[in-house]
Amino acid sequence: PEGSGVTLQGKGVFIWQVRRGENGDAGAIANVAANAGLTHVLIKIADGASPYNVDLTSGQDLVLPVLRALRERGISVYGWHYVYGYDPVGEAEIAIQRVRELGVDGYVIDAEAQYKYPGRDEVARQFMSLLRQSLPWAFSRWRLGATITRSMSSRLLVFRAGSALGPHSAGASTW
Repeated sequence: PEGSGVTLQGKGVFIWQVRRGENGDAGAIANVAANAGLTHVLIKIADGASPYNVDLTSGQDLVLPVLRALRERGISVYGWHYVYGYDPVGEAEIAIQRVRELGVDGYVIDAEAQYKYPGRDEVARQFMSLLRQSLPWAFSRWRLGATITRSMSSRLLVFRAGSALGPHSAGASTW
């Protein structure tokens, strides 16, 4: 039903650019997070139809070392993805790829201004349908339609392996 779901609990932070947090040192990032008493960290893993926090020169994934260091300290790691809606197929494909290759504890959709334009509900449905086919665990309590598209236009949607979490306000700090 509309409005059901569980909000993400605990103290967390968003990491936008891994290199800007503690100069990209995974151990240092994890130490800061642990010392701050964080229960979860959300790291940007995709932007539109492209992977994010991947070194463009070497191809090294900057998320993996941070993810491992955080988990060693008992901190959950969620991947977040800014979606524009201009290429819903490409955005869904990169989301699926990144979630699978990283093995994150959950996936967060950050849909903002681009989803406020008229007619964006169909694009949102297409994107979410593709995700549902490949990541069924993420949508166990959500259904496509007004609830998803309204939430996507103004907030983040948080999904975790085993259960879906409801809209999550973006009031956390970022690196």
